Amino acid sequence: MSLGKNILKKKNLLDGLRLREKNHNLGSMLSFKCQIMKYVEEINNFLEYDHFNELKFWAEKTPWFFQQSQAYKIENETREKQNDIYNSHFALTIFKNYGEESVNIINEFPIFGYLEEKVRNYLKTDKKLYRIISNLFLPHPEHQISSWHIDTNEGITAIFYLNKNDGFTEATHNGKNYKITSESNKLAVFNSSIQHRVVKQTDTKYRITIVLNYV
Repeated sequence: MSLGKNILKKKNLLDGLRLREKNHNLGSMLSFKCQIMKYVEEINNFLEYDHFNELKFWAEKTPWFFQQSQAYKIENETREKQNDIYNSHFALTIFKNYGEESVNIINEFPIFGYLEEKVRNYLKTDKKLYRIISNLFLPHPEHQISSWHIDTNEGITAIFYLNKNDGFTEATHNGKNYKITSESNKLAVFNSSIQHRVVKQTDTKYRITIVLNYV
């Protein structure tokens, strides 16, 4: 075999090894990205048009359950002033697999099964689904915010935003804050141990998010 062919063969072999290493590293990164990530990842136009419209139709027709919340506050207000008529929202638990009570009504709303499968495939995770909860927030004239909180000590939080508004999710990590705007059909993903909070909208009648937690 000529010297030129030997060099080309070695080059092809090295390229193949590099490609396999790159694919392996990429797969590992995708599998564990939410366990080690120090930032928030956002994916626009997450659902296909028909599936997104199906989810919007569900939100308009579903019964919502009132939730009295004490976590909300206005910036610079004392806690005594926080218990006003705005300290509430509406929610519906689609799936819950923790504590004494379990909930699973995905079969009643198949679109959530599709959403969960698409989120899982995107994350490439083998973590167990912990919860799916949909939240409906009423507007507040002064961008009412919740207290900082985490979903779980470990795992993945995925938030799907159904409608566009001026409310947002704020996450904080290593002293830096990150604003996740509410855009229609957007998914945001971050480590469940990252502190975050809800900021209510002022410009729309409602703000709907769907939270999926994996542990």
